[in-house]
Parts: sequence; structure tokens; C-alpha cells
Amino acid sequence: MDPVLVVGAGPVGLTAAAFLAHAGAPVRIIDANAAPTTLSKALVLWRRSLLTLAPLIPPGYWHSVGEPVLAACFADNGELAAQLQVPAPPGYTQQPHLNAAAAAAAPSASEASDAGDAAAGKDGQAAAAVPEQQQCGSVHALPAGMLVVQADIEGALVTLLRDSYGIEVQRNTSLAAFSVAEDSSSVLCTLTDTDGSNQQQLRASYLVGCDGGRSAVRKLLGVQFAGTTLDQRWLLGDFRYEVDAAVNAAHTPQHPCEGSLQRGTLFISPTDVGLMGLIPLGKRQGQVRVIWNADAHCPGEPTMQDFQQLLSTHTRQQMRLTEALWLSEFKINERQVQSYLHGNGRVLLAGDAAHIHSPAGGLGMNTGLQDAANLAWKLSLVAAGEAAAGWQLLDTYQEERHPVGAHVIRMSGLLLRANALRNPFVRFVRNSSNSSSSNGSSSNANGHDSSSSTTNGKKPYPKDEQECSKCVKEQRVDENLKPICGRDAEGLPQHHTSRRGVSNQVQLSTYADAIGDNLSDLTAFLQQDELQGAFGSLHLLPIYPSTGDRGFAPVTYQEVDPQMGNWDQVHSLGHEYQLCLEYMVNHISPGSPQFQDYLQHGEASRYASMFVKWRDIWPEGGPSADELEKVRTRKPAPPVLSVTLADGSCMPLWNTFSDQQVDINPFSEEGWAFTEASLRSLCEKGRARLIRLDAFGYVTKKAGTSCFMQSPEVWQLLERIKAVVKPYGVQLLCEVHEDFKLNIELARHGYWVYDFALPLLMLHALKFKTAEPLRHWLSICPRRQITTLDTHDGMGVDDVAGLAPLAAVPELERSIVCRGGSINYKHFYVPAAQFEADASCDDGGEQCRRSSDTLQQVSQFLQPDCLQGCYKSVPHQYNETYFSALGEDPQQYLLARAIQFFTPGVPMVYYVGLLAGVDDIELMKRGSIRDINRHHFSLEEAACCLQRPVVQALLELCRFRNRHPAFTGRVFVDDATPPHELHWLAYQHVKRRLLARAYPICASKQ
Repeated sequence: MDPVLVVGAGPVGLTAAAFLAHAGAPVRIIDANAAPTTLSKALVLWRRSLLTLAPLIPPGYWHSVGEPVLAACFADNGELAAQLQVPAPPGYTQQPHLNAAAAAAAPSASEASDAGDAAAGKDGQAAAAVPEQQQCGSVHALPAGMLVVQADIEGALVTLLRDSYGIEVQRNTSLAAFSVAEDSSSVLCTLTDTDGSNQQQLRASYLVGCDGGRSAVRKLLGVQFAGTTLDQRWLLGDFRYEVDAAVNAAHTPQHPCEGSLQRGTLFISPTDVGLMGLIPLGKRQGQVRVIWNADAHCPGEPTMQDFQQLLSTHTRQQMRLTEALWLSEFKINERQVQSYLHGNGRVLLAGDAAHIHSPAGGLGMNTGLQDAANLAWKLSLVAAGEAAAGWQLLDTYQEERHPVGAHVIRMSGLLLRANALRNPFVRFVRNSSNSSSSNGSSSNANGHDSSSSTTNGKKPYPKDEQECSKCVKEQRVDENLKPICGRDAEGLPQHHTSRRGVSNQVQLSTYADAIGDNLSDLTAFLQQDELQGAFGSLHLLPIYPSTGDRGFAPVTYQEVDPQMGNWDQVHSLGHEYQLCLEYMVNHISPGSPQFQDYLQHGEASRYASMFVKWRDIWPEGGPSADELEKVRTRKPAPPVLSVTLADGSCMPLWNTFSDQQVDINPFSEEGWAFTEASLRSLCEKGRARLIRLDAFGYVTKKAGTSCFMQSPEVWQLLERIKAVVKPYGVQLLCEVHEDFKLNIELARHGYWVYDFALPLLMLHALKFKTAEPLRHWLSICPRRQITTLDTHDGMGVDDVAGLAPLAAVPELERSIVCRGGSINYKHFYVPAAQFEADASCDDGGEQCRRSSDTLQQVSQFLQPDCLQGCYKSVPHQYNETYFSALGEDPQQYLLARAIQFFTPGVPMVYYVGLLAGVDDIELMKRGSIRDINRHHFSLEEAACCLQRPVVQALLELCRFRNRHPAFTGRVFVDDATPPHELHWLAYQHVKRRLLARAYPICASKQ
């Protein structure tokens, strides 16, 4: 197989090569330079990059060559304006970067580099000197960022490539020319020595340009690097420095702007002669980076004396520069290519070759590293031929990373301009607006101290929108803005939603025949002017031939139910919306060809292993009462279905749901073949971008267990499913109506989940006028979730167990039933002894008589002691439209939707909720209790509903949620004082006050 050629052996190119090699892809990497850089260059690895590199280099390794970022000080001509304190990992305290003792022992640049290399062993593992919890790379020990010089980052990656994968960087080699083959199967590259003396030809499967802002790959492509060059002159210097111990001893610093530079502290100060920044060079004690926007204040070649004058005049830092290690000057470019893919997808750009911007925030190298990681896993699959639709998978690199690059350009530019203000009056206004008071601490109306702990007797930490945005970037906020994406229920760091191609716009969930009669009618409805811009994705409830349960008893996934339409109509919708399609992991219709073949041929059928035989789980013929008690069931009967085969024999099969939903065994050969073929059909024929896995938790049947979500089998199955859909760029959405902790665990494994707790928590909050249970849930809920208020099922009771007060749930139940709503029950077996002792099981005997009858009907498949027990029913879901649940009050309904839209995750609106539908009692009486929320709208009725003020307001709220850039950022809950507020921050700011009768939505200008 032809290798992937990576051009450029900086951090981005080395990362791309390492991830490709890690995935088993053949790779060559070239660089025009004769040797690795010895300069510091890029200086910080933020936490996201540490985690990105973790599969290659344990995060703890970086502690051996770098220092954690502990604080950022913002000053103005030496006066402290604000300080951002970052929690330190275990064992670190804020200390002087260089004290008198350290000055004498400070290593040279080369010695420091050698020490960093010596700390890395095979595979980049840290040396024994690194604490054990850091060697293992525990995420608990990860700081917000690590100050590591680029030379040490490259050194670790070069060592990894050489020692672990046998790959050497081919240095002193340039790309002179290339051409893509006529059939687009490869790239023919001409390589040459840097002096042009020797040439060689190389056929590469793909060409990846990671060769920086002056990229040769980009220039050979002839691609425009659109953007601007800022008319500012910047000076940069890396210096060795000393601290006068006598001066420090005689003067006690009042704040971090005085004395010696603090360990792990970034120092940023606008001055009258330009913006200045000081950054300690990580582990290289006694070395500092000075950046200065000098312009005309230093017209000639910069000297160490110029920088020393700057420090002495405009800071209180007591440092004396002793040696210039690197002096440079530059201008800032803000540029980005229009496309990261060229040559029919055979030539790709990453890092500075694709985008370049201000160094403010230290985001350049970090963005490039994440470009490389995103591209490499996709490229490895495509290059190996394992991606069924390679072009489609590689397209997601452009879709996912180009917006990130554009956002970083904007964000770093804003940060630069905000800090580089020169007019003293404008700087005064800015600094004043960043503080709520100039001295001391203040108390709010309830007496709570609202000042930051890092004021140092000066100005408290700014709390306005601009400074909140800076907090987000540094992953640190004021104590009154608690980061609800900070840690999950297990204490692990959680970042904001990593959507990986899943639309962040509002999702509409509907049946294909719920509005009108088919896909054609649905398409016509969605094309109405009132709905434009309201939804970014479309969840189509089952569209396949089915024999029951409103489509959830599928006969096949290879075709669309002809009464609904065809795949072409599905594709048409896919051009306008990102599609989410259904897959029922646990069962299939008895009308399916596979089951019919089994009925005809019995155990001789090729599909015999596809169905779960009762005797395979219970070798003794059936469960005992104790075993049956443990089994999670969905009906008031044992999960068994007796079927008669063509030869007249009777075969008991496992049957979790109705008799139209026969359980399958996806762990068997034929069961997995069916599962894989069905998933591929949804990816290829349905062109889904998100697949909802219905009832997947019930596939794990093991005697002596609950037969629900059993480890490790359920996780192994999810991984197999993910391996099938990943080459198509498809994500998985797991449906679990149970303990909320299961959804947290699924999200931690990288799967999308539903927020089924929100509907009842919202009703509880609005009914009892308290936001505490809802606020608590928002503090721990997953970020990779689809938020709901209504669905085709009901409002889950199990989902709020442990979240809502126990006394409140029956009260909510009474209010729902009094309005005409219904209850969907779940059932569990109670052995005889427990049934007799449990007073709660006494319901007048009717329930016991009914379950005794069902037990007798399958008695031959149970052990005798099971027949003495009974099934008990408890509420599983409450069924009612959400508009009816809120008393058909438009104001309350819109408030609930506004809170949902501000909740972490991607909001989903069910079609009945979209049209503010009321309970359909007549349909429920004719069908099932869940039909109360499944009203069929004719096109005329739906069009009429769109004119209702409550619906028009909801649609406008959808468009606001879709278009405001703040919702691409992070979300916080401000619960210092009632009323609670939700904040979404991404250099724009919107907030939503919880539970107030008047609920303004505040948004900064876009």
C-alpha cells in the first residue's frame, strides 16, 4: 500500500504521522530543515491537546518537561487589573519561577533540552522522577495547560516515531512538485534535497501539508490564503534572566505583578508603548519569553537592552536580562484557506498551512494538533480501504475543522485587540468596566461575598461578558459562575459538547405520516416559509415496513414502507436536514424473512442462531423464582414467547416486548450479520448522520442477572456497532429510559444520549416554584445529549429517580391524570414470600389474579416456585402532550422551551410539541395509552397551527437558538442567588433567568 506523505515535521506534522502510524497506516514524513528546532517557539499545550495526545504520550509525561499553567495576570503599566487563578494539579504551588538558589543552578538551553529528552523513554513514557499519579496520565492531575517549549514537544514526538514505529523524519528534503493521478487513486510526488541537488519520485496514497504558514504544499496547489496582515510590528525575545535576591528580600511583593515572575504565571500588560507579555519557558528556569507590540517605539533591530528598558519602565518585575537566546520580529496574519481538501480529496492541509492567526491565547499549535488528530484516524481508515464511503468520511474533516479554524481566528483576534488598546482613556474605560468595584470585596443582598479570592486587595475579578468569555477560554470562571461542564458524577473533567458532526441546531422528531400521510406531505410541510431556519436536523421515527408498535416492529431495514415513500424522498430530506434514523437493536418483527425462514426450517434454518432460545439461557428449562425476580421486564409476564414451528414442535423464545417484537441475538453469527447489514443500509441507503439505538440495553441475556445492560457484553456490542458506522461519519444515539447514571456512563464512553430527566424536572420546577432539583441535574448532566420535553413515548419516571423529591413525583402524577393524561406501567416479578410480606403489593387482588393467569400460561417454561409469585406494576412513564401538561398556558410552555433550549446539549422538539398540540383522548381510547401524544395532523390542520402565536413564538425561539454563536460555546449556571440563571458563553453571551414569570432573554450583539 502506498504511504501517506506528511510534509513538515513540526508539532502538527509529527502528530499526524504518529497517529497514522499508531493506526497501522504506512507513513513517510519529510522536512526541509536539516535538524529539529532548538528554539522555544510555541509554548503551551492546553488541556484539550493533552487529552488529544494521550493515546500517544501519557499526559503525565509533560510534567517532566513543562510546568502547569497556574495563573494569568492582566496588568496596565504594571498595575494589576485582574488575575485569573487556575486550579493546580496535585503537588504544585505558585512559587517564584526563579529564586536566588535556582539562579545559580539554572541549566542552559541545551542542558534543559537534553534533560527533557532523557525524561522520555520508550513510547514517550515518563521517567521515574515523575510522580506515579502523573505517569499514569490521570485526568484528575491535568492542569488547564502545560508550559512546554516546542523543541521539547517535537523531541517527544520524534522519539515516539523512531522508537515505537521505526519511522525517522527524512530531513533536508523538500516537496518540489506533485500531481494527482487521473483516476484520483494516488499522488505522484517529486522530492528534492533542499539545495535541489537530488530528486526522487514517490507515489503516495495521500499528501498532507503540515508545513506551516509558508506552506510549499499550499503554494503548489495555488490555493489562495485569504485574509489580512495586521499593520503592527511585534518583537519577540527569549532571554535568560536573574533576580536580585537582595531586592526581593527587602521588598515584599503586594501582588503578582511585583518581584520575580511566578511559576506557571502568564503576565499580560498593555502599556503606553504597546502590549507586552511575559511567559516563563516551562521547566527551563531562569528563561522567559517577552512579546512586545513595539511599532515605532523600537524602530531599529531589537536588542536585549530595548527589552530590559521595557521591563524596567513598565512593569514591577525585578528581573535582569542576562542573555538573549532568540530575537525576532514579525507581523500578525489572520488567514485561512477556503477548503482543507484538494485534488479530489487526495491532498489535505492542516495546522498553519490551513489557517494562521494571532498568537493571543496560545491557540495556534493546539488547533493544528487537533486538526492532525481529527484527520489522521479518518485518513488511516480510508487509506486502508476500511471506510465504505471514504470521500464522505474525509469530507467531515473539512466540515468539523474549518469552522474551528475560523472561530479561532476570530477569537484570538478579539483577544488581541482587547488587550492591545493604547489610548489611556479607552484602557481606563475597559479596566473600569471589568470590575464591579475598585477596592476590597463586596457583598450581595444576601450577604454572600461576591469578590474573587485573587483580588490581592486590588480590583476584584471582572464579571462582565467580555471577561467571562476569557474565563471560558482559560477553562476557569469566577466562583459565582460554576462550570457545570466541569466534572461529571465520577469526578472526571468534562468538556463542553464534542459534537463531531452532529448538528447543534434544533432537531425535529416526527413520524413520516404524522403530518400529512407520507414523506411527500412531510416534505411539503417543512418547506413552508414559517419553518425556514427553525430546524437543523430531522429525526424520522421508524419508516420501515412493520407489523406493530407504530413502526417499532420492523420487518426489514432495506426498504422504506411503500405507504410512506421511498429512499429518494428520504435523501431529499437529507439534503436539507441532518437525518437521524431508527435501529431496533433488540428485536425484529415475526413477519421478517429471517423469522419466517426459522419457522419453516427450525434448527436447520441458517437464521436459527439469530433468535434467543429460552433453553439457551435457562439450561434447566426455566428460571427459579429468585432468578425471575432479577429479570428486567416490560410486560406483566415472563419474557417468553412460545412459537410453533412447521414440523409442529413448540419452541420458547425470549420475548422482551410484544409478540410482534421477537428478540434477536446480535452476538451470534447470523444475528450480527443482520445487525451489520441493517446498519450499513441506514448509512448508505438512508444517509443517516445519527442512528438512534432503540432498546439496545435488553440484548444482554445472562442467567442470574437483570438481563439488562450487562457488562462487558453491552459495551463490546456498542463498540462493534460503532466500528460499522464510524467510516460513514455516523454517530450513535443510545436510548435508555432508566437510571440517569446509565446515561452519564454512556456519555462518558463517547455516545450520544437523551436527557429524559428534563421533562419531569421541568414540570416539578414550574409547579412547585423551585429550581433546585433542576439546577442540580444541570450541574451533572451529560453534554453529549439530545434534550427533550416530549417524545413519541412518555415522560420517564425512572429517569428522575434520585433527582426529584420522592414526595413530588406522586403529586405530578395526580396533576397529569386529573387533566386526562395516562400512565404507562412497567412490571417486575415478586416471589410469593415477598409478595405476602409487602403491603404495597395489595391492590385488591386483581393485579395478582391477572399475573397469575399469565404465569400459568407459560408454566411449562418456569420452575414450580415461580407460580406462587405475582407481577407488580409501577409507573414507568406519564403520557400527555407537554402543552397540556402545562395547562395549555402559552407563557408557561414557552418558558419551558426556552429553558430546554438553554440546557446543555442539542434540543429536540417532537412534532406534537412543535404545533402545541393537546391531548388526543379519542385516539388514545381507540389505540394505546401513548397515542394521547400521537395526534395525526392533516396538512391543512398543521398549516393552521403554524399561525398560532404560541407556535410562531416557539419557531422564533428555535431560530434564535440556531443562529446565536454563543450556543457553540460553554454553558454555566449562576446560582449564587435566586433567581438562577443559565449562561452560554462563546465571545457572545446569552442568559436565561429560571422560573421567573417574566423571563427576558439577554444576548450580546453578534
